[in-house]
Amino acid sequence: MDLLKKVFQHNWKYKVIALLLALCFWMWITNQSAPITLWGEQRVTVPLTLRDQPANLAVISAVNPVSVRLTVDSDATADIDLSDVYAYVEMQNASEGESSYPVQIYAPAGVRVSDLSPQYLMIKLDAVADKVVPVTANISGAPAKFFTAGTPILTPDVVSVRGPQSLLADLTGVTVAADLDGARDTVRLNRPVQFTGLQALPETSIRAYPETVDILVPIYREEESLRTVPVTAALTGAPQAGLVVRSVSAVPADVQLVGMKEVLDDIDAVHLRDLSVEGWNSTGTIEVTEAELELPAEVRTAAPARIRVLVTIGDAAVRRNVAVRVDVRGVPAGFTAEPIGEIEVEVSGYPEWVGGLTPEDMSFWVDASTYSEGSQYVTPSRDLPPGVELTRLPSVNLVLRPLAPAGDETPGDSTGEPPAGPEEAGAGEAGEAAAGGETDGRERIAPNE
Repeated sequence: MDLLKKVFQHNWKYKVIALLLALCFWMWITNQSAPITLWGEQRVTVPLTLRDQPANLAVISAVNPVSVRLTVDSDATADIDLSDVYAYVEMQNASEGESSYPVQIYAPAGVRVSDLSPQYLMIKLDAVADKVVPVTANISGAPAKFFTAGTPILTPDVVSVRGPQSLLADLTGVTVAADLDGARDTVRLNRPVQFTGLQALPETSIRAYPETVDILVPIYREEESLRTVPVTAALTGAPQAGLVVRSVSAVPADVQLVGMKEVLDDIDAVHLRDLSVEGWNSTGTIEVTEAELELPAEVRTAAPARIRVLVTIGDAAVRRNVAVRVDVRGVPAGFTAEPIGEIEVEVSGYPEWVGGLTPEDMSFWVDASTYSEGSQYVTPSRDLPPGVELTRLPSVNLVLRPLAPAGDETPGDSTGEPPAGPEEAGAGEAGEAAAGGETDGRERIAPNE
């Protein structure tokens, strides 16, 4: 009993102070989570929200809370929390520009609203736009002693930003932050995009897609070197009959290697071998781990490498014959050109590219501006759709004749050109034969077919 009494009496003032502080702290914590109950007449500040804001418009002005006087009826049967009261502005019919909108208050039954300030709010709206901008790394700190940092690699290195058009006009890029303080190994981080230097209001809706970016910063010893080399892939085997490998691409397309400079100088690429596509019938990927890379023993990747090789498989290319018209352009002054008419060309490409090809999808012409009077065989110029290649193009006969003087027309000839002689007619027939060529039994497509 004496011992217990001694414990309470020793430094009793400090014990009382500690008890009071603990009691105050407990009351503060309790009030933080408890709702604020309204009673009698009170002036309070409530948040302001925007209702039904058009998706194609963004707010570029401040939207501040509003002050309001609330009176709780004495006969209210239940407690009323401040969170039950809020202000709002209807934006359903809002338009671009600055306008005044009435502020409205929602309050539960038993609460009377008076003295609202402000009653109207000036809100400025701007059209929403999208912009693709580059991402740069904002690096802080330095690696540990005897270590150095390489160039940061960002994935992705561009993002799409959506926000008010007036703000995006001045936006030239975004940043992501990385701290290298004391790093001894490659740093890999995922960081949110920051709009550095953009004076945007907190209420302004501006976002980046994606919102985060992966950062890789190679860290290596000072006596070592860093080199970026491409990744190449060699395939073995063949897809199923009738299919071909259309493309092979590695993701990532290059890797960073660390090692002594004299060793890295002899490495031009990282080769991926023995990747089999035997019997494949569709596009697929092959994953390659770092252990499967063909690297010298004294060379390593700056970061753990995991490479995906995308192999695109599709139908083999086909060939088609198409009948097309050849135009004559750039006829010199004082001359006229005989029409060339149609020729048959052979094109090739993947079925989805040439299957629906029509003569109107291609252009063939002869530029007569560099030729002189007479008959000459020339190769037409052409303009083809992407993915279509020309495998056979016959020469055509370009015939230029001087215009006949006025009043010197041959009877029955309304074109003003002299009639073709036997030799010229023969040349024209030979040109038509050359233009027609052999069809090799392939499909012939006439114009407007």
